[in-house]
Amino acid sequence: MLKTKMKESWRKTVLIASVVMLGAFVFVAVSACTPKVDTVGVVEESSDDNALASMSFTNNSSGDFPDTYTNTDLLNTGRRGCNSCHEDLYDVMEDHPGPQHILYHVGFDKKGTVKDCQSCHDFSGGFYGPYLGDLVHSAHYSNTTFTDNLDGNCWSCHAMNSKGDMGDYQWDLWEDIEYDYSLGGYTQSTDAVTDPNNTLSESVYTREWVKSRGFASEYITEVSQDSNPDVNVDLYQDLTSLENPDDAFHVDNWGSDLIDMDQVCSDQNTLTLSGVNNPREFTVDELKAMPQTTGRTTIQCATNGINGVLAYNVEYTGVSLKYLIEQCGGLQDGVNEYSTLCSDGWTHGHMGFPISDVLDTAVVAYLYDGQPISQANGAPIVFMTPGEFGATYSKHITNLNFYYNADVQNFWRDHNREFSNCFFVINSAFFQDDGVEVKYGDSVDLTGYSMGQVMCGGGCAKVEFSFDMGNSWKAYDASSMDPYQWTQWTVHWNPNAPGTYIVKCRATSTSGQVSTPVSLIVKVTD
Repeated sequence: MLKTKMKESWRKTVLIASVVMLGAFVFVAVSACTPKVDTVGVVEESSDDNALASMSFTNNSSGDFPDTYTNTDLLNTGRRGCNSCHEDLYDVMEDHPGPQHILYHVGFDKKGTVKDCQSCHDFSGGFYGPYLGDLVHSAHYSNTTFTDNLDGNCWSCHAMNSKGDMGDYQWDLWEDIEYDYSLGGYTQSTDAVTDPNNTLSESVYTREWVKSRGFASEYITEVSQDSNPDVNVDLYQDLTSLENPDDAFHVDNWGSDLIDMDQVCSDQNTLTLSGVNNPREFTVDELKAMPQTTGRTTIQCATNGINGVLAYNVEYTGVSLKYLIEQCGGLQDGVNEYSTLCSDGWTHGHMGFPISDVLDTAVVAYLYDGQPISQANGAPIVFMTPGEFGATYSKHITNLNFYYNADVQNFWRDHNREFSNCFFVINSAFFQDDGVEVKYGDSVDLTGYSMGQVMCGGGCAKVEFSFDMGNSWKAYDASSMDPYQWTQWTVHWNPNAPGTYIVKCRATSTSGQVSTPVSLIVKVTD
């Protein structure tokens, strides 16, 4: 009877695990060709059996973690997770043989991880992309490159994570816990060192026990801590260099192979307003001759993942929505919602938004940073909606429609808590990838941004950094920053000793929402 119950429990665990493995890399996650390794974690096409053998998941490695028995021989930290095989998941998406993926390029030359995929593909499938859990498992376990040549198994992609209750372990993606205190099977700690009654929490006792067993730090991974860091942080709101193709992300909803981009981006395209008292069509030249509005805003993809860089900060110039409506004799009585239609086929007809949310802020822009908007960014004109997610910034816009809807609502604002694992109304990201190295005695500069979506919860009010696994945080006030732009930061840090550190960042919105902490592994060498 006991064995039967254990088998049933194991089957349930396997079933749970089979639906949490995500990622848009599924189409070529394991290809028919034999991979080779140029550097640790890089797989390319080759018939080099020696290189293939060195990449085997049974060939233990500590990766970016300290080279200790725990990390190398027990946890095998360097041979787990998607990036242990696929150095950059964006490259995988570009190479897959299926239909064109809508993400052409990610900003700041940062490598793609499964965290970038989860926002779209952790949905229940449908409009934002298919749910790929079952497909990823099938693609791996039906391919001998993964199962036989690389000796892949469940632990190649997953790890056990305690969610807080003693013995309540769940099978999660490796990427969901690799920076966490629970890595290695210990109960997940919180940010607080003490509970409301000012007594030691279980996590503190656990850390003390770990240290008493001979580990150099309070963590079995031997991650170093800097609880009193020598650090200065600069906050600013620079524009993104759109002329540098490495900096600005590029999303095309249909793919340039499926539509005529020259026609989509033609200056001869017009903008038509309906639902106004005097419906009217505007040419691009007419827009240029009208009174101009210039402003700055950060465009962040609605499905920008945790620690994701699908965002850029731009100065726009164009005509305000309010002025265009005035030229059409005002809105018809009773209308309260708008939708858009664009020349590439994109429409918000399925998802209208309250006019009141954008009436004072929206602009139909034709210049970014003083230059004509490029094809990639939405030429010839873009409907700008500062404070909203990037999906409402309609590129190549041709129609603005106003109408009445008894159930008018802002999808992002009214549903962000329902889809809190997909839409992050307050988020942060490092511009660097794991494995940043600095020599002890030298200062290291870490850069990134924090961003709050104004319409959903306000701008970014505070940015915090931790150098001791989240046990203490240094806070920096961002309330004076323009809420419609990202808050960029440069962390100037002088580590107090050699070691491997996990630097964390989190942000708080003006409405009090706290972002999921993002992490970066920094190695300080002798």
